[in-house]
Amino acid sequence: MYSLLVRGGKVLDGTGNPWCAADLAVEGDTLRILPAGSQAQAQQVIDAGGLVVAPGFIDLHTHAGLLPFMASGMEAFIRQGITTVLVGLDGYSSAPFPTPERFAQAMELMAGLEGRLPEGAGWQSVDAYLKSVDGHSSCNVATLVGNGTLRLASLGWGDRRPEVAEGEAMARLLAEGLEQGAFGLSSGLVSPPSSFAQTEELVQLCQVMKPFGGLYVTHLRSAPADQPLTPLQEAVETAKRAGVRVHISHLSTPKPGGARELLEAVERARCEGTDLTFDAQPYPYSVTPLAGLLPAWAIAGGPHALRKCLRDRKERLRIARDPAWLRRDFRAFLVTNLSRKRYAPYDGWPLESIAQATGESVVDTVCGLLLEEQLAPSCVGLGGNAVNIRSFCTHEAHLVSSGGAPVGARCNPRTFGAFPRVLGELCREEGLLRLPDAVRRMTSMPAAKLGLKDRGRLLDGMKADLVLFDPNRVGSRASLEDPARPPDGIAWVVVNGVCVVTPDGQAAATPGRALRRR
Repeated sequence: MYSLLVRGGKVLDGTGNPWCAADLAVEGDTLRILPAGSQAQAQQVIDAGGLVVAPGFIDLHTHAGLLPFMASGMEAFIRQGITTVLVGLDGYSSAPFPTPERFAQAMELMAGLEGRLPEGAGWQSVDAYLKSVDGHSSCNVATLVGNGTLRLASLGWGDRRPEVAEGEAMARLLAEGLEQGAFGLSSGLVSPPSSFAQTEELVQLCQVMKPFGGLYVTHLRSAPADQPLTPLQEAVETAKRAGVRVHISHLSTPKPGGARELLEAVERARCEGTDLTFDAQPYPYSVTPLAGLLPAWAIAGGPHALRKCLRDRKERLRIARDPAWLRRDFRAFLVTNLSRKRYAPYDGWPLESIAQATGESVVDTVCGLLLEEQLAPSCVGLGGNAVNIRSFCTHEAHLVSSGGAPVGARCNPRTFGAFPRVLGELCREEGLLRLPDAVRRMTSMPAAKLGLKDRGRLLDGMKADLVLFDPNRVGSRASLEDPARPPDGIAWVVVNGVCVVTPDGQAAATPGRALRRR
């Protein structure tokens, strides 16, 4: 007798094929594909009539590395059908760290994006991190090693090239992380210390990764106004010189018509042989730690130096005069994750409105928020281009991701709604994607890119990660005003053969596993 049987649904196998009729049985954590209408017996039977049955969704960009250890857990992800998340993005990963002190510094600066690690939790190696995840997560977790983490572990917070011994230490830590199960390397070239890496350093790290078959995932540098393609060209050059696959994190541009230029560059690189894909979130909002609005030099020394800078009147004046600071529109950033008495009433307010309400300058407001809230505030950026989003999301190299960062009561709504928004708005309502193709971009394509051979498709012998949804109802309900509303139409979610979402809501089970590169 099987543990679970799903019968009567429209089965999309994840490859882009049209739906077919079949029953799906679960034996342990493994799928068995049976003829439709089979007489198989099971301990639990799901009537999937009227529902699409698809592989569990795979999210290649999340900031969920600490969520298995928090009370909220993975709700934001499993409720939208995500059964596997990739963590360690944007140059920051939860490991490796050679000393507890460096680990604590990194966790402190990441709090505005990843949340605050519960007291007493901690690890130094990738292996120890992955072992800690097992048994604590409702979905599967795979990790990258961040180049910023490698820099912090080997040479500290400095904005400089690594010495020979420091470069060797970075390479050694990366190789150890890959041997212990990490799936590749990430960089976040807009935030220190990841952004301090030059192209040659990134090429050398990717060359270390090549024998392991790892994936290079990069958040591009900010583009100069007169050279919009330069950051993308750097990513392509890095991948070509190192001979590795590359994935671009949340490709975007607010410039009207700017998507065409970027996508033409993507196509040229692919035609020339670069294995390049990208993701682009389906909401026109960004997310960043509030500290990320500061000039890079203010963050360069790490949390202790940052606090000293924030308290110094002369340094505040220096921030206010910095060209990068002067270019920002502070009406377009909503601040969240505020819990202290002074600022909690302003959670979700535009930054400029908080400054007006408190009678302070924007610089003093940002510095005060960061000091009072212990560097934990996050902010949601407005001003994305909805037309460009649709151009990116319908390109053949696009993979769906959430960029989910469930930090604060007013987090970016993509955290709870990205995948259902694509299925509902872009597929059903606007007809920009065929449903089988949208599911393929959520399942078999990211599985292949990451190198997961036993997930992402519905085949006999694959792992039993499933999502069952109503194609006529599925959609996001998350908004700026109410970003944590669960989506419509996601009826069942199964992870490793165990139901974690049912029509009655979220189950308490934690069957997710730490996945390791093979």
